[in-house]
Amino acid sequence: MKVSINDIFDQIVETKIDYGGTYALKDIRLDLRKGQEYDISDSYMEAYRYLCDCLLLDEEHNDSQKLVDLFLVHQYLCWCYLSRETIDKLAENTDQLEDSIKIIRECFFSYRVVGAFQDCTNQYEILRESRLWTRLGPPEQMPLMKEAAKSYRNTGDFRNALRVYYECLELNSPDDWLQRVELLLKMGKVYRNYLKQIEFAKFYVEEAYAILHEHCPYNSEEEKKYAFICCDTLGQIYRDEQDYERAENFFVESKETFGGMGGRACIHEMLMKYQDNHEHADSGLTRDIEFLKNVIDGLEKNPMEEVGAGIRSVQLSRLKFMDCTRTREEAFRELARGRSVAYKYNDIKTVIRSYMAEADFFKQEKNYGKYIETSKKAIELASSGNQLVLENEIIKEVVEWSNIMPDIVDSATKIGLIKRRKDIYKKLIEFSKQSIDIVRKGVSFSQDRIIAMYGIVLNDFEQISGELSGIIDIFNAEIEKINEKYTAYLKTEIQGFTYKSILHKFKNDLPDQDTIDRLRLLCENIQVNQQEGREILSEVNRRLETFANVVAHIKEAVTQTLVESRSEKQWHSLNQLIRTGIDNFVCYKPQYKQMIQYVNREQNIMIMVQSTLFETTVSEIVNNAFGYMEALRMNKEMESKFRFMLDVTAVEERTVILECYSMYWDKEAAKKNESAEAAQTHTA
Repeated sequence: MKVSINDIFDQIVETKIDYGGTYALKDIRLDLRKGQEYDISDSYMEAYRYLCDCLLLDEEHNDSQKLVDLFLVHQYLCWCYLSRETIDKLAENTDQLEDSIKIIRECFFSYRVVGAFQDCTNQYEILRESRLWTRLGPPEQMPLMKEAAKSYRNTGDFRNALRVYYECLELNSPDDWLQRVELLLKMGKVYRNYLKQIEFAKFYVEEAYAILHEHCPYNSEEEKKYAFICCDTLGQIYRDEQDYERAENFFVESKETFGGMGGRACIHEMLMKYQDNHEHADSGLTRDIEFLKNVIDGLEKNPMEEVGAGIRSVQLSRLKFMDCTRTREEAFRELARGRSVAYKYNDIKTVIRSYMAEADFFKQEKNYGKYIETSKKAIELASSGNQLVLENEIIKEVVEWSNIMPDIVDSATKIGLIKRRKDIYKKLIEFSKQSIDIVRKGVSFSQDRIIAMYGIVLNDFEQISGELSGIIDIFNAEIEKINEKYTAYLKTEIQGFTYKSILHKFKNDLPDQDTIDRLRLLCENIQVNQQEGREILSEVNRRLETFANVVAHIKEAVTQTLVESRSEKQWHSLNQLIRTGIDNFVCYKPQYKQMIQYVNREQNIMIMVQSTLFETTVSEIVNNAFGYMEALRMNKEMESKFRFMLDVTAVEERTVILECYSMYWDKEAAKKNESAEAAQTHTA
């Protein structure tokens, strides 16, 4: 039985938004199933027009329900007419080709607006592989590519976002200067907002600014639109660099170009007063709160602009938290509202920022438990959404606070965060490499500008590599604390912890093999791509190999000990424990094995002691003795002239004295002693 278009219409009109709770528009779905037979006897155009007429979608409506209806219409059209199996048929209908492209563009737009970013990119990839795409020229391809690039960006697929934007730039006609400005601004946004490559972002936005000034004064509203966006973006870049004077100049220019209320520049200019290190005698906090509240009210009235209310609500919550005349609950309510709007439109970046603000509130209230808990939620979201810059920002702050207040994060979590931050910078280096590849293509820039781009990318690469080296240093410093931690664990046994639990915890705190392998691979990648500093990298590699061997040895020894330790308080032969302690020492300095003699006294053979610290104590005694000896003599002298005797005397039940002393032997004494030992062994 075929599913008719009227059945689809019934589904659409019965699909209502549940305003009662948190929801995402992208998750509102028609019941379209594989295996069902859909009636597609109507053409693509006829099906679209029929549904639009029935739903009155050709009229102007600032209505969220109408936006959802449009989204559902395109779900049905994509399912039946724009699948991998059916889309090529559209290329055959040349009479309707122009109208079909307009509908597909509307599809991409509606998917992006409701936050169905993955659906949009999937549909774009189907279109690119179809015969229909080859029938289109740059004017038809460009709008679809720009919509797809935005969706790639919003899903965290920055590599494809940049790739598609650069493809657009190469397709762009030299005569269409305004579209070139638009593309440069969009690329600058990816580099600034998502990859934090500020100098590269500045390069593209300044390129756009230079082109705009060549064509000033502006003759159309669209030209004015990109002029004030450009100035506003430059203002934000300089604001983030704390160059507030230059930022102010660009905000003023943006407002003058926009006219009236001044657009977004007014908001950014107002928020700039509350930046760190920005001096403001009278911020007018009450007035600014009211201003931002009015902005949010205006955004919420228009479903096409409502997504902006999410980030503005998060910003408003920060201002309300600063206002001592208001309750903390008011700021938290504002956060919840912003988060709800962001979830609705799948604006994950704003959701993450809402958790970051909430964590900051808890931190200011000295509620560090909630601070860490909320920060972990933000990190998890940022990691799953590939929001590298935000994730790195959160981790960096948590680690810095854990250095100040060690008790708020356990060591295993801290090392995990540092390792994750290292992985983030590794990804950022990959984006720097991609930038270099793109620059090599030229992208229709002048030779001078290409050289400037090379300089920016290489500087950025070095800066990221330097940051990565710093993170490795931090990681190594954390590893250095392992020995101290082990000693601390051993001391806790008197507080009721068992030997086996101590060993378990110590073993789990050590880095795993995957971590070592990733560090090794990272060093190799840096060594391949960075000409300078090879000696330092070689030294890092050498130390890394040594460290890997030590960790492997410790883990193996601990694992074996745990296997052999059948009970927590087991009594062992004193002689065997002394030999174990000596063997532990010899593992690190096997060349000294022949220099140690163990005096086996018959009356002490059956003495039993607890093993918890004894083997370690013996190792330390022997190690200290040889350390003293090394300070006095060279290796060859030690091997030929020194012997160490280990003797045990029972004083009373389960109480022993361990004597460790060295004797200087001349050759004659040594020979006599060796003969006596041989005779004693033969007699035994």
